[in-house]
Amino acid sequence: YYALGARYTNGPLVLFGVVDQQNYMNDGENWKRNKDSLAVTIGGNYDFGVAKVYAAAQYFDELRVSNAVSTPGLNVAGKSGQEKGFALSLSTAVPLGGGTLKAQLGYADAEDVVNSAYDGKRYVGGVGYQYPFSKRTSVYVGGSYLYDKVDTPSETKKTKIAQVFTGILHLF
Repeated sequence: YYALGARYTNGPLVLFGVVDQQNYMNDGENWKRNKDSLAVTIGGNYDFGVAKVYAAAQYFDELRVSNAVSTPGLNVAGKSGQEKGFALSLSTAVPLGGGTLKAQLGYADAEDVVNSAYDGKRYVGGVGYQYPFSKRTSVYVGGSYLYDKVDTPSETKKTKIAQVFTGILHLF
């Protein structure tokens, strides 16, 4: 595995780029295609004072998706688990009432590199609020929604997941 990243900062503007690759050629697994994965990620944020806006985009090829860490909606029988596609994300953090309101939207489009008849799309959104009680302790509450759509040779599989969460964060 290797990665190379760079960051540029100029006042309220921060830009970054990362290229990473995983060498699968000698991993001992019996994959139909043993090409190395490649991911290219670019993004940045800008602090407008009243809100901080974040954006990122990623292209990936031969990326291996594990059933153990992926959302069940994208795990379909017959897929190789090797994906090619892109992802986009836009989010913001807004100071509000002594805390921070946060929101995010994301989209991903990927297809199986072994069998392009398997094509998946993912839409995500979330909103949350974090309020600090002290310098090291805060409380948070939020909600998120995820929608996966996978086209296969025989069907279209759709998965919808919504969640609400809350918690306390303490930094030691």
